[in-house]
Amino acid sequence: MATGLFIPELDGDTFPSLKELGEYLCALEEIRAEGAWLRAAETNDAYAWEEEQDRQRAAFFGYPY
Repeated sequence: MATGLFIPELDGDTFPSLKELGEYLCALEEIRAEGAWLRAAETNDAYAWEEEQDRQRAAFFGYPY
């Protein structure tokens, strides 16, 4: 709920200093790099096999995965 006329979803992100903008962009870059690794791992057959084995072991012992 907005308390003023500024609505982040419509007006975009603002930063009080260039330092905070730089920190935000650095964090965003790290998040994207981590996501890229996960997407690459999901298309890897060995990773998919390990993931399936983990799911089967969890189901065998009665744990939700």
